[in-house]
Amino acid sequence: MPRPILATIHLDVFRHNLAVIRQKVGNSKIWSVVKANAYGHGLDRIWQSLKQTDGFALLDMNEAIYLREQGWQGPILLLEGFFKVEDLQIINQYDLTTTVQSHWQLKAVEE
Repeated sequence: MPRPILATIHLDVFRHNLAVIRQKVGNSKIWSVVKANAYGHGLDRIWQSLKQTDGFALLDMNEAIYLREQGWQGPILLLEGFFKVEDLQIINQYDLTTTVQSHWQLKAVEE
């Protein structure tokens, strides 16, 4: 019989931890990886507690668009890059940064 699993997320602790990390790393940039709906905890809740981050990294372009539409103006990195040439238009429209993992992606970016 499966047991119930519960994860309690304290958003104020996220903010505190980010502040502590920032204090420890000096001028280094801090990026928050919030892929897969913030690891299943809800991007809509988690990202707001990480507003002091220098950038967000995620997999899904729809989540990146969501962050932009919620008002995030900082950098957003798409960790998996893009899958269709047409995605480049969306990447430009929403000012996203993409990784390039294959020769066809490199050619598409060059054009």
